[in-house]
Amino acid sequence: AATPATNARRSPAPPPAPFVWLVRAAAIEGITQTGRPVTIRSVLANLSDPEASIRQMSRNALLTLPRPQRAKMLLSASEDPDPIVRAGAVVVLADDPDDAARAAILAAFSDEDARVRKAACVHLDILPGDRPALAALRKLLTDDDPQVRVEACVSTGNNGTVEQLDGLVNCLWDHEADVRAAACRALGCLGCAEAVPVLRRSLRGQPSRVTLAAREALGRLGDDDSIRILIS
Repeated sequence: AATPATNARRSPAPPPAPFVWLVRAAAIEGITQTGRPVTIRSVLANLSDPEASIRQMSRNALLTLPRPQRAKMLLSASEDPDPIVRAGAVVVLADDPDDAARAAILAAFSDEDARVRKAACVHLDILPGDRPALAALRKLLTDDDPQVRVEACVSTGNNGTVEQLDGLVNCLWDHEADVRAAACRALGCLGCAEAVPVLRRSLRGQPSRVTLAAREALGRLGDDDSIRILIS
């Protein structure tokens, strides 16, 4: 008689990862070309996928749409109820910004969802010297979400001015070590000699990632006293 084990129906083995990737790739390309808003939402959601190749493929697929059609859909998606879709819209709007796209990204700095605010921080570079954007970015240095604070520090270092110095210095006392490390690197990027004394304080009693970031920043600033600290 057959045993339960031999009668048991076996579940099919999962397909190998490359096969899954190819299926998703074909699906992304196919549904994007339909140009329907409901399918575009799905592709935008893929911009938060943990797999980097899927994120890049989704972004590239959206950029193949005609610019007027793409712009209209992305601006609509930037107000979507789903924050993942809104965040994805910010990412792609930054690839081909016009006045409407810049306004949508500026609005994203005040979004209720941290993922959207983080996406806005990452793409501040399309708003060079924009004072409202820099003011919004300064507020995000004290955001409730630590990942947003980290991205705000990075973006401030890349795009900010000496006017943002005080905000970054305050981040050196943040309760999250990753934020303190990001603030150290940002101060080095700003190139403000005024930051040297506070960066020196970050060389003592800090986790290694904060101390390393402070050392990198001091080295970037190139102060003679800082160099002696680095080699001591």
